[in-house]
Amino acid sequence: MKKFFILISLVISSFVLKAQWEYAYFVFDAGLIHNPVGPLRDSISNTFVTTPDGDYQLYTKTADNPNNYFPYALGYYVGLDFHYDMKSDATGIVFGAKYMVNSFKYHYVTLNPNYEINQQLYAYSLAIPFYIKFGEKLFKRRGQGIYKKQKYFFVGGQYNYHLFLKEVQTPSWETNSSTRWGSSAEITKGSNTFFIGMNYLTFRVQLDYTPNPFLNTAYKDANSINTYTSTKGKYLMIRTSFTLPLNEWLFLNSWAAEQIRRKFRFGGR
Repeated sequence: MKKFFILISLVISSFVLKAQWEYAYFVFDAGLIHNPVGPLRDSISNTFVTTPDGDYQLYTKTADNPNNYFPYALGYYVGLDFHYDMKSDATGIVFGAKYMVNSFKYHYVTLNPNYEINQQLYAYSLAIPFYIKFGEKLFKRRGQGIYKKQKYFFVGGQYNYHLFLKEVQTPSWETNSSTRWGSSAEITKGSNTFFIGMNYLTFRVQLDYTPNPFLNTAYKDANSINTYTSTKGKYLMIRTSFTLPLNEWLFLNSWAAEQIRRKFRFGGR
């Protein structure tokens, strides 16, 4: 891991030395993390729930209830990226910092059809992304540059440093949900995410792939039960976000922003 960060630092340094200052700027990035496919748990071991009719064991499915639920969960993130667009205006490199909340949804059933539980887990993380972007001008000599147009594709990855876990449970026999903050032992220390995507003006969409699980599969609760033992990795998520370049592009495309800039710089003249 240390060698990887040294290599990344050298790559960034080489690009920085070749970049022009007018092509260096920040971009505000905030959006939603869509988790439409889980991952699903194969089983849940020896976990019981107390209901008005006594204790029942939880299952991911039973013979009478296949539990065909839609596990779509919604998270969010916010961050700031630093862009270095090359002198050619065709490619660039980006690194930054983001605060991320990934979400995972589960539904459990019991042998009594009246008692079911919805569970949603939120994994809070700090992420350090690094990616390469490229635009039309890379393939066409007279194509549009990426600095002023803000239209480009990108590919890269990020390291996620996991902070803590939150669990929200909604039993079918109660009107209110219960919230529990998990211990640091319930979540892994970190994971890597790889992604591809495109940016169009102020809209961005990207596909994320995280091979390793967020939840600690070796964790045991107070009853020595491996709560997350069947949780798998291989997360596939979609991010949709709003991006705002804090550079000349903002003033060229927003008259209101240009008026503010002129007033600040020239005292209203």
